Amino acid sequence: MMLDQEKFDKIKRLLKSNPKGCTITELSKKLNTNRNSVAKYLEMLLISGQVEMESFGTAKVYVLSQRVPVSGLVEISSDPILVLDSRMNIVQINDMFLTFFSRNRKDLLGTKLSDHEILPLTHLPLETLIWEVARQGEKVKELSFLKDGKEFVIRIKFIPTVFEDGDKGITLFIEDITLQRQYERNLQLSEARYRAVIEDQTELICRRSPEGLITFVNRAYCRYFGKKPEEMLGKTFDPSLPGQERATLLAQEGGVTNAHPLLSYEQKVVTSGREERCILWTERGLFDSEGTVIELQAVGRDITDIKIAERELQIRQSAIDGSIDGIAIINPARVFTYVNQAFVNILKIRDKNEVIGKTYENLWKSMEYIHPDPDLITREVSSNGRWFGELELKPKGGPLMHFLLSLSRINEPEGNYLCDLISFVDISSQKMIAEAYKTTYEKLQDTIEFFPDAAFIVDRDHRVVAWNSAMEALTDIKKGEILGRDEYQRAFSLYQGVRPVLVDLIDIPAYELAKKYPNVRRFGDTLFVEAFIPTMNEGEGAYLWGRATILTDSEHQPIGAIEMVRDITQWKRAADVRRKP
Repeated sequence: MMLDQEKFDKIKRLLKSNPKGCTITELSKKLNTNRNSVAKYLEMLLISGQVEMESFGTAKVYVLSQRVPVSGLVEISSDPILVLDSRMNIVQINDMFLTFFSRNRKDLLGTKLSDHEILPLTHLPLETLIWEVARQGEKVKELSFLKDGKEFVIRIKFIPTVFEDGDKGITLFIEDITLQRQYERNLQLSEARYRAVIEDQTELICRRSPEGLITFVNRAYCRYFGKKPEEMLGKTFDPSLPGQERATLLAQEGGVTNAHPLLSYEQKVVTSGREERCILWTERGLFDSEGTVIELQAVGRDITDIKIAERELQIRQSAIDGSIDGIAIINPARVFTYVNQAFVNILKIRDKNEVIGKTYENLWKSMEYIHPDPDLITREVSSNGRWFGELELKPKGGPLMHFLLSLSRINEPEGNYLCDLISFVDISSQKMIAEAYKTTYEKLQDTIEFFPDAAFIVDRDHRVVAWNSAMEALTDIKKGEILGRDEYQRAFSLYQGVRPVLVDLIDIPAYELAKKYPNVRRFGDTLFVEAFIPTMNEGEGAYLWGRATILTDSEHQPIGAIEMVRDITQWKRAADVRRKP
């Protein structure tokens, strides 16, 4: 059969227009040629390497070969290239090969590779490699060798090759990767050193891509969040508290630049134990030569305890600054290092600077009168660590003032003397009030002594502040036994539940009073009751009338109550006699 070049060209055009391939039958129909002729043309194209065939069961599918002519590759490649035919003869070499291996083209072309000592190529099992690449496709090997006392590393790609006459061979693409391997080894060494350092750190360390994917975490990071490295690497991981994720994101957005590669921010997180903690992150950007972020490394430190301590310290400082008690701190040199505003206000000092930096003794010397002697207080603190008591103080040109003062010695845990803490409160007003109350109570006592009825007075805390002689006679309780106490109910055991103690009913609402104590009547702030007490008068009984009234101050605020009790037995009996016919 005469082969027609036009048929070859038509078959190749059809295969080019059908990149998924065609069977012999499909080509036969399109060419209007019998199957045997098409099969013969395809066989010739296959031998010459212009088409490729793949079997699918009994069907054979042909596609146009994608191979580039070897001569073209050899000329344009910047890597050393060596082309061998099926008999291992060198048929083509490029200039890069000759330069790299220091060889002459005339000495190599047409000869067998095994005839030359070209390390490490001459020791390759080339026959086996040709057989493998013909069946399995491209293969890659990496080899190292010494050249001029220097180690080189090359990567060889073995590419199956078909020549124009149909002969098969192999092409070796050789890439010098010596510097790349040296760099990788140095990088691995640096990485190993880096990991050895950061794996032992107690700080949390992680690296992320600009997209947020984690590329590295150290052991401390994994322990803290209860995760394994494989659970996080290549993924996003945000341990923020719910609602805090956006705040963390805003802290990072646009924060790291080539001009400002460092960023610090706080993040509230949930640990592996579901505990809420706070981390201070210091994030550093890693940039390429163009200033683009290629990776972000974050080092975190748990500052929860510090934040709590700072907050507690701030609260305590605010409490001390805003305390109504005067507070001061004296160092071991007996110099004031701190006073709060109350200290200044109570002692009528114009400014804190008049005290801070001055000695403890200097303050007392500015006083006209002081009792007890500060030296006695100092000796007591030195021996017992504390002094507590009343202090009388009279600033020059000022009134006598009374203080309740506490002076304590503060030592470090090791026992070293740290400072003295002074705390005092002005009780001058309380002293005046106490004296006024004492005078008032004495007047009340004197006043109710003139009452013909038994009477007693209680303050707002239901403590007895006055108890007259008639009440002593009625209850057999002396005023010295009851004054200042709130146990007056026991004095009225003679009632035996027949009638209540009226001062205990002052605050009861009217509807509840009417329901529980129907015999008690209320008129404004006054309660009245009348009852027969069968246990009195040696069993003959007695009629008692009682009255209780709220006592108020000048602003009409309740300050206590007074109750009076009168024996109306004789009056009741006289009235009964008059009623008899």
